[in-house]
Amino acid sequence: MTDFTNWSPFEFEPETSGAAVYEFRIVVGGNPLTLGRMLSSDPSGVLVIGCTGNMYRRWCQSQTARSKCYGSSTLNLLYYLEHYSPLPERHPTAVYEYRYAVAESPVQAKVWEERLLKRYFRTFGELPPLNSTLPKRYGNYEDPDFGTGTG
Repeated sequence: MTDFTNWSPFEFEPETSGAAVYEFRIVVGGNPLTLGRMLSSDPSGVLVIGCTGNMYRRWCQSQTARSKCYGSSTLNLLYYLEHYSPLPERHPTAVYEYRYAVAESPVQAKVWEERLLKRYFRTFGELPPLNSTLPKRYGNYEDPDFGTGTG
């Protein structure tokens, strides 16, 4: 379905400004932090799955979201986690990474996002922690591309 880049540190700029589907994750001690979910634990540490018409702009928004709580509705929650939750005390070495897959168009990126979110939902019984909505939530879940697992 998608060919993701390797995981990159949160601070590194993406190499594209085109449409893309992306994932951000949390890493502690060089390994993804396993996240407890409703049906099973997520060993990939995925915090959010999203899509954008411009990956470079979304990356810039994510930087502002984390530092100023402004720029990206889902990634604004990183600011709150870091300032108003026990996350920094429990995981003082936590860092964030992201990866993305370049799409031919924003429409294709949206289709990929839907598939990845539905796959995550089918596997874990809920969305990644920073996602709040499931695209076409009443749509098809039988598509084999939705499968199980996080891709």
